[in-house]
Amino acid sequence: MLTRGVGVFEVAKMLADTVETVEQCYAEFIPALRDNVQAKMDSGVGIEEQAKIAAQRGKKVVGIRG
Repeated sequence: MLTRGVGVFEVAKMLADTVETVEQCYAEFIPALRDNVQAKMDSGVGIEEQAKIAAQRGKKVVGIRG
């Protein structure tokens, strides 16, 4: 799913697991995903964009605490 462009947040939700676990288990096998995740973490833009999209759809964004 990750290699086909499904976001790490969606994969974690489908697995009923955390984003961190998905990243730890699968990102090392998908360099592009790992780089994308790192860029989002460095900039914070990914989190903000997820919140904007969710707000537009009328959904609540739930944070994952580590």
